[in-house]
Amino acid sequence: MTRSRLDRRERATAPSRFVGALLISAVAAAPALAQAPARSASKFYPDSSEAAEALLRNAANHAGSGQWAEAAAIYQRIIDQYGRKVARLPREAGAAPDAAVRDDDFTLYVDLRAFCQRTLAALPPEALAAYRARRDSQAERWYKDGKENRDVAALRRVVDEAFCTSWGDDALELLGDLAFQDGRFAEAAAMYRRLAPDAPGAPDDFAHPDPSVDLPRVEAKKVLALAAMGSPTAAIEAEAFAKRRGDVTGSLAGRKGPLAETLAAALKSDALAPPPRNDARWPTFGGSPTRDRVLEEAVDVGSMQWRAPLERIAPARNGFPAPPSMGMGPTIAGDRLLGYHPILLGDQVVVSDGTRVLAYDLAGRADAFDDDATAIEPAWTCQVDGGDAGPQAMRPSASTPRHTLTAVGRRIYARMGPSAPIPANFGRIVAQGGRASSSVILAVDLDRPGDKKLWARRASELALPDRPDEQGSPSVSFEGAPVADDRAVYVAVTDRREQTATYVASYDAADGSLRWVRYLGAASSDGDPFNVLGIGSPSSDPGSRLLSLDGPSLYYQTNLGAVASLDAETGAILWVATYPRHESGRGIAAERDLNPAVVHDGAVFVAPGDASAIFAFDARSGRLRWKTESIPEDVKVSHLLGVAKGRLIATGDRVLLFDVNDGRLLRAWPDSGGREGFGRGLLAGGRIYWPTRSEIFVLDQETATLAAPPIRLAEAFHTTGGNLVAGDGYLVVAQNDGLTVFCQNSRLIERYREVIARRPEDAAAHFRLARAAEAAGSADLALASYEAAAKHARPVDLVDGSSLADAARDHEFRLLLKVAADLRRDGKGGEALARLGTASKVAREPADRLRARLAEADGLLEAARPAEAVEVLQGLLADDRMLSLAVPADDGRRAVRADLYIGDRLAEIVRERGRAPYAAYDRRAREGYAEARDARDARRLGEVVRSFPAAQVVPEALLAMAAALEAEDRPADAAAAYKRLLALGTPDDEARATALWRLASAYEARGFLAPARDALLRLQSRFAGVRIAPKAGSDAVDAAGLASAELAKGPLAALAAEGPRPAAPSPLARRWRWRGDGDASPLAAAGIPPAADSARSFLAGSTSLTALDPDRGGSAWTADLGGRAVWVGYLADTLVAATPARILGLDARTGAARWRFGPKDEPASGPPLDPFARDPAPKADAPAPGAEDVALHGFRAVAGRLFALRGDAELVAIDGDSGLVEWSFAARPGEVVNPRLWIGPERIVLQTGRAADASKPGRPPEVVVLEADSGRALARAALGEREALERDPVPLGDDHAIVVTDSRTVKKLDLARGRFDWEYRESEALPPGGPPRAFVDAERLLILHDGRTLIRLDPATGSRRWSANLGTVALAERPGATAMDEARFYWASERLLRAITLEDGSPAWKAPLAGPALARWSIALSDRSVVACPEAAGGEDDEGPLPVVVRRRADGALVQRFTLPAPIEDVALRVDPRGAIVATPRALWALGGRADAGP
Repeated sequence: MTRSRLDRRERATAPSRFVGALLISAVAAAPALAQAPARSASKFYPDSSEAAEALLRNAANHAGSGQWAEAAAIYQRIIDQYGRKVARLPREAGAAPDAAVRDDDFTLYVDLRAFCQRTLAALPPEALAAYRARRDSQAERWYKDGKENRDVAALRRVVDEAFCTSWGDDALELLGDLAFQDGRFAEAAAMYRRLAPDAPGAPDDFAHPDPSVDLPRVEAKKVLALAAMGSPTAAIEAEAFAKRRGDVTGSLAGRKGPLAETLAAALKSDALAPPPRNDARWPTFGGSPTRDRVLEEAVDVGSMQWRAPLERIAPARNGFPAPPSMGMGPTIAGDRLLGYHPILLGDQVVVSDGTRVLAYDLAGRADAFDDDATAIEPAWTCQVDGGDAGPQAMRPSASTPRHTLTAVGRRIYARMGPSAPIPANFGRIVAQGGRASSSVILAVDLDRPGDKKLWARRASELALPDRPDEQGSPSVSFEGAPVADDRAVYVAVTDRREQTATYVASYDAADGSLRWVRYLGAASSDGDPFNVLGIGSPSSDPGSRLLSLDGPSLYYQTNLGAVASLDAETGAILWVATYPRHESGRGIAAERDLNPAVVHDGAVFVAPGDASAIFAFDARSGRLRWKTESIPEDVKVSHLLGVAKGRLIATGDRVLLFDVNDGRLLRAWPDSGGREGFGRGLLAGGRIYWPTRSEIFVLDQETATLAAPPIRLAEAFHTTGGNLVAGDGYLVVAQNDGLTVFCQNSRLIERYREVIARRPEDAAAHFRLARAAEAAGSADLALASYEAAAKHARPVDLVDGSSLADAARDHEFRLLLKVAADLRRDGKGGEALARLGTASKVAREPADRLRARLAEADGLLEAARPAEAVEVLQGLLADDRMLSLAVPADDGRRAVRADLYIGDRLAEIVRERGRAPYAAYDRRAREGYAEARDARDARRLGEVVRSFPAAQVVPEALLAMAAALEAEDRPADAAAAYKRLLALGTPDDEARATALWRLASAYEARGFLAPARDALLRLQSRFAGVRIAPKAGSDAVDAAGLASAELAKGPLAALAAEGPRPAAPSPLARRWRWRGDGDASPLAAAGIPPAADSARSFLAGSTSLTALDPDRGGSAWTADLGGRAVWVGYLADTLVAATPARILGLDARTGAARWRFGPKDEPASGPPLDPFARDPAPKADAPAPGAEDVALHGFRAVAGRLFALRGDAELVAIDGDSGLVEWSFAARPGEVVNPRLWIGPERIVLQTGRAADASKPGRPPEVVVLEADSGRALARAALGEREALERDPVPLGDDHAIVVTDSRTVKKLDLARGRFDWEYRESEALPPGGPPRAFVDAERLLILHDGRTLIRLDPATGSRRWSANLGTVALAERPGATAMDEARFYWASERLLRAITLEDGSPAWKAPLAGPALARWSIALSDRSVVACPEAAGGEDDEGPLPVVVRRRADGALVQRFTLPAPIEDVALRVDPRGAIVATPRALWALGGRADAGP
């Protein structure tokens, strides 16, 4: 307790002879509070309570009678029970000083807690004593808890619920201190002000009644907070403090002594004021969260730099256009279609189109392929997932959207989805039709790779405080883009039902978690003629309202008859002021555009779309300051641009200047209007920039007279006006179909040179000069300026939320690389090498240094200095940090792991230049190998391999390392070493054959017969005549003969004799059954199980994977995956399990993790990862940070690698032994990789193209052939504008593939040349049964057309040989219902299993399928039989039983038929050598020979 609290309590118990003025006014106001909210002209009903107002009257009566304890109890009851409600102030308390404004036109509501606390604070001391006797003990507990734990919530509870207690002042001071420490200076100043008001006794100040804290110290801290805010009044306040408190001493800002002197010293030396805004950003609508941005420098339009096309905004968009007779649709004014409001963020302009956020480089240039020389591609895009933010064409409204954004630091926030909420009744109808959609708040982090999405929150997920049980209502919608600060995001929310309810919600800026939701009130929707259907006019469209933010306070101009202010931290309502709404429609010509509150110098200016005047309210109290005269209906006011030179500036069909103090109209230009505005203008350099359709007028801010000639957009640049944003010498004009960017770099250079001449150490000026010089092509000036910026930058200097010094170095690095590339192209190799050397020193990040050093090595090779190039590359291998990086190739579309890339480059140098450049490293490698071999040290042998990848001794070192690992009983690591040797391009045939033999032996020793067989077959076919020693010290023998002899032994002989289809036992019998329990579901493994005891089936739990013993069906092992497995498959002796976020390589026998791949498994800094390390489960290479939201899918295991699609634009190749990414291939920006692809052992066929929602022209889609080992593009084949791969490509021989490019076209692709040999089209009509499906077997090619017709084509020419009708059921989308072998084609449909011959398409046989009449059957082939079972009941009773039918392939004869007691639901059938697996979501049967049958 502070020193004077005891004295204060004693004074409070003494009788008083007066009652405070506020008490008198409260009693007098009681009748007003008693009145129920009448239906005034405003038609806005705040969140008030009649019961609370009755209690207020009761409390006032008790207080008037001196019954303090009773009054205090009632006030506290109101605080406790109704604290979040609002109460109406007496009219005389909330009215404007202007007597012309009628009291009943405006009503002011305040937070009930604040109202009660204000009233309590005005009571006499004896009343406060009674109140504190009831509340002090509780307040003390809250305060001490908050102080001890630095718990802001507990301290705020003291202030909100027990403000007038003896602890309220202590809580206020501590809250201010915590806010100051956290950098929330405006909030700190507000807290200090409630202890030390700016004007004590003023009615708008809500101060503690008798603070006992050290008030002089609080006053000084208030001045410090103002200075930290950058307030221009801080210096004045400091001088006043010195005069008022000059002799007061104390502790402040870590100093002791006279407070005035300490304050002055702190203001001078502590650099409290925020650094000047040196990034010249335009981060949100209106340029700032207060919506009143005024740029210091005038706009110099210069020349047009580029134009980016956007989706055109039209009056009605495939939704529900209103009848023309109702004044809708085409009658919308042209400027109402200007819905794009971009932001400027550093060197980029960012815009949203409702489904995507797109960023364009301001200094960008057009791509050569574009016909329009000024067109530009996005630097990046981010699209919200899911259907809730579908295309604007799905918006059930004839209104036009407004696409706004907000940026804070490196984060961007957008409101995505339909532009207007859907009424509840209508929303349910739409939802039943599958078209309901919800708005989304999307957060983008510029530092995240990939799509940059940080989080997204849907309005349909929001639970409203007054409707907690109705989460997911389609009538709930976010309004415009949020406003935000460093910690939180704030957005307006509307629920349109019988009345339009309005809310404000706050989300955490970092993770999107909900902080609070506050209900403000509701308004009548009588004025909306389309309320029943929800098809509003532009005037009634509530889908774009914006909040304003000024320090700790939010302001909301609702367009519903009210303006509100809220506490940004808690969501508490500070005040709600209603205004008179006009009763009759004013016509579209007079409608407002986006019109958030403009906050300036303690005033809130609003131009509501539902009122006929402009109003000014006091920002702190909500009192009406003034209103303008009623604006005539023939005068259009569309925008409030802000306040400048004492004028509130509005634009529409003219420019209007109002006196900021009293609202008088000072000037209009032109006087009579007639120059229709076309977009939102801006204020800059003492001028008003007002766009019209063909030009931008430049007016003086004080007089509204022409200050400069108009900027003639149509005449000079052949473009139109639009919404303007500007910054750092750029002007962006946003039309309804694109962005146009202007800049004059030469003038920017002159400007910043003048600044630097005055302030040579101004780092920001040097940086901006560098940016302008770079854009103008003055590379030397730019490099020198970047260097100066980095030299002079202080730690507090920021640009775009990041360190200015770091930004300068990064830009300098990139420019050095560009200059070096230009010099190399011009034949100036020596100068280029010097630039690259500087770049490697300037580089801050390891990836940048790697890039520079690789370019330096290329330059040295061009200069015929291969030994020096080798030295550079070897130096990179010695840097441990380099090896966790990837090297971009193919214009950034492909990335290769750095150590693999460097190794390939070294091998290429040796191959092309001979071994001489590598001789020194060959010697070092040989010496290291000899020492490690003699010591049988596998780790040191691995170091030799990693450190000298091009050395002659590498194959010997790998063989020796594998032998050492086998001696250490590490067969899996030994096998990896052998496979690594086989992947090299340098070993001779003897080394390769030896590695294959030893690899097979390692597999066979562990019982992994399938990969052992594959290795021996490869040895047998490729190395005849090569002699190897089977064991160390033994005589050499023929490798092929050695393999043949081994393949003839025991189990290997049976495996080697297997045909293309499994030799399943017959008849089948039930071996074992798994019954579903918990949340596990069966999952079959892709690939070939390595051993007889390897699991074929697995159970995928929520976070685990369980292997089922193939003999008994019990659990063999369980592995924790951290998520639900969606795919499992074998890669030799490794089982790979994948979730959408992570991939694990598991030991096939034990389930122990060998490696992990995923965003949570990024390698730590330190020594490079050792794929042969003995430590269990080493962490593997991982995606870049921030990739955790990009789902992994499309898994395929081929030739020792796992391939996966990451998101929709990247294919990743992962080494099956180590889990390290070998390479990746990415689509161009704005494009995707079609998930329909084929991956073979040597080649990959995929297709890239624009995203499905792309709205602008670009590169046509193309088929790309990649090399499987490296990801290098081997060939490309362009597709038509409307073509795309509709099916996975099907290989045809070694050098061709069959691709389906639309719903009726099949093409044969030459994989080597990248061209189509022929194409086949069956008909011009759109096939109803799906795109064609291809079947290939040796020289046969069959096409299933429209799902019903089977056609055999000549693979060489594409000519038709025969066709056969398969029935009336379309089979194109049922691949499980068809199969083909070397003689026949089989299919199951219409309750029949049928076969036709491949030779001529004639029927071979048919047989009935007994089961549910509408069942959809699937089939699988064994070596002799066709196994069939229904995969779904087809709408009938699916309770079972589940029939299984086995027929002979040759003639269809029945082999057996039996049933399984299971529902016919999502049935999966698989045949393997041990029998068959039949699985449903809740059960699994293993079928095998009768000898293996279970009970």
